[in-house]
Amino acid sequence: MRSQERFLPRHVQRFNYWEFFRPGALRSIAPLQEHIRTQFKLLLTASPSAWNEAIRPWLHKELDDVPDRQFFALEYYVENDKEWEQDKEAWKIFKQLSADKQAQIRQLSKSKWHYHSQWTWKTLLQTIARDQERFKDFCEAPPESGALKGTDQRIYITYSKQATKLLGGGSRIPKTRRKIFRDYKDGSSLLTSDGRLPSDSIFLFRWQDLSPKDRREAKAQTLHWFNHALRNLREYHCNRPPIPWTPKCAESCRRIQKKLCAL
Repeated sequence: MRSQERFLPRHVQRFNYWEFFRPGALRSIAPLQEHIRTQFKLLLTASPSAWNEAIRPWLHKELDDVPDRQFFALEYYVENDKEWEQDKEAWKIFKQLSADKQAQIRQLSKSKWHYHSQWTWKTLLQTIARDQERFKDFCEAPPESGALKGTDQRIYITYSKQATKLLGGGSRIPKTRRKIFRDYKDGSSLLTSDGRLPSDSIFLFRWQDLSPKDRREAKAQTLHWFNHALRNLREYHCNRPPIPWTPKCAESCRRIQKKLCAL
C-alpha cells in the first residue's frame, strides 16, 4: 500500500530545495546563516560592554537607542535569513511579542521571503530534475561569459554558487554587508581577502587548491549531492524517511533524477 502523499512545503522552491532536504547527515548549512544566528543572539543578550565592543561598530546604534531588544533582534533575523521560522529560539521570541509587533514581523517576512507558489509536486520535481540536467550540461561545456540569459543564467549562477560552497569555496559577501562579518571577541574580519565567507568542503579536496580546469571538473562531482537532495524531496513527497547519503548511491540518485525529468 502506497504511503499517503504530503502537502507541498510552503517555502520550498526550485532554487532552495537543498536547504530543506540536505543529503543524509551532511551538514551544509551556510556559514552565513551561522553568523546571522550568532548576531541574533548577541542582539538579544549582549551586555552593554559587549554591545559596545561587538555590535555598535557595525550597527552604529547605541543600546539605549533600542527600546525593544526582542523585536529589534528578531527583525534583524527575519531581514537576513529566510529560514528564521525554523529556529525554535526565534519562535519563542516571536510568541513573546505583542500582537501588533507579531503582525509587523509576519509582514516583513512575507514581503522579504514569501512568494505565492504556483508549484504542484509534479511540476516542482520535474523542473528541479531538468534544472539539474541543464547544470550538468554546463559543467560538461562551460558557457562563455555573458552567453547565458534568463532562466539558463539563473540555473548556472545559482547552482555554481552552491557547488562552490560545497567544494569549500565559501560565499561571496556584498561589499555593503562585509562590515558586519567580524569576530565579536577581537573584531577581526571573518572573511577572506577577496570578501568570501569560508565554508568546509564535503570532499577530500578544497576549492582553493584546484586549478581553473580542475574546478570545472569538481563542480560536476557535486551533481550527486544535488541529485540526492532531489531524491529526498521525492521521499518526503511520498511520506517516506530521507535516504542516507553514501557515495555508492550516486547511480541510483542519477537514475531517479532522469526519471523525474520525464514526468
